[in-house]
Amino acid sequence: MRRTFLQIEMIPPEETRLIAVRNARLYLDCGITGGISAASAKPRTDVVMYNAINKGEIPGPRQLRR
Repeated sequence: MRRTFLQIEMIPPEETRLIAVRNARLYLDCGITGGISAASAKPRTDVVMYNAINKGEIPGPRQLRR
């Protein structure tokens, strides 16, 4: 489902993180094993995801830090 920027702004941070977890798993399932985080929809979402993936708490592709 495509969302406008305003719709993305209205999503609570907790739901944004759940969407990010689903997307990380989807990327991994599609064979994407690494990436670079350039920005996130909410503050610190990329940091939280990076830490959780590196600790093995959630599955996802490795992320390079900028």
